[in-house]
Amino acid sequence: MNYATLFNDDDQTSFIVLHLLTDSDSGTISRAELAEKLELTRYQLDKCFDNLNNDLSLVAGEAPSYVDEAIQGIWHVNNVTADMFAAHSTAVPLSGN
Repeated sequence: MNYATLFNDDDQTSFIVLHLLTDSDSGTISRAELAEKLELTRYQLDKCFDNLNNDLSLVAGEAPSYVDEAIQGIWHVNNVTADMFAAHSTAVPLSGN
């Protein structure tokens, strides 16, 4: 079963953003690019950022997995591999909602 079809709007957004981050060579994407591509408001971006970090903390291995914004306006994914993402993305919805 493709569990992605059961995602609510927040889960869909998190799923897409995580794909964009993991598909990027540098593991980064700008807030502006996310806002433009996904037509998200600042509030929605902030909510997505928090949801991603909550979700990643649930599936992280020994090293913590998270998204940071050490450089203002640039999101960077840490300790998330495409393999880890694939293993968990079909198991359960990201936020558990």
